[in-house]
Amino acid sequence: MNKRATHEENVRALRLLKQHDFNITASFILGMPGETRDDMKRTASFIEESLGTLIDEFMVYPVIPFPGTPILRDAVARGLIDENPAPETMRRATFSFHPDDYVYLNDAAPRDTFFFYLYYLRFIRLRHWLKRTLRTNHELGLLMGKHVKEIDALKVEIARASDYVASLETEIRNKDRQIGTLESELTRHINEVALLNSRLIEHTECEQTLAMRRNGMLSAVRRVLRPPL
Repeated sequence: MNKRATHEENVRALRLLKQHDFNITASFILGMPGETRDDMKRTASFIEESLGTLIDEFMVYPVIPFPGTPILRDAVARGLIDENPAPETMRRATFSFHPDDYVYLNDAAPRDTFFFYLYYLRFIRLRHWLKRTLRTNHELGLLMGKHVKEIDALKVEIARASDYVASLETEIRNKDRQIGTLESELTRHINEVALLNSRLIEHTECEQTLAMRRNGMLSAVRRVLRPPL
């Protein structure tokens, strides 16, 4: 993203704002080209550690290839998106799109990992909102009396997000096991090829030795059978 500020500078700025009693809502972007699985994990960890101390609320957005940006030009060059994308592509509010409709632009981390952290952070955000809003049983009673439908809808959304996160975790573990199995098979095949190559070298050397002996014997036979002058 070509940001000139470092992580440490951002943290110092947040601390300075909190010293002056600012209410801070932070925004984060996931899925930038080049963002690794570890980068996403560090972002999620920072949000969880800072929520309630350095930041009061947060929003997480997927990368949107806006017209005129290097991200769109790169995506067009890679054949991932049209040069003039549909308007719906530019209206990806936080978590308000279906995964199948999103064009993922990052080759540095799996698509499933991206959606895992996106939905995981959605769960964290909703949980934090509920904790802040429902501080006491009295507040809970008032809110439930006025906003029963909203609370039920939030519960459904949290359940869906939790189920989706759990399914992604299972799929990621299965893929990790498959990768481990493939790595083991690849190592076995490499060892077999190395063994065959070693045997081939030994066989070639043996043939060379036999050829030298055969030529020596033929030379000796010719000398014996050569007629006297």
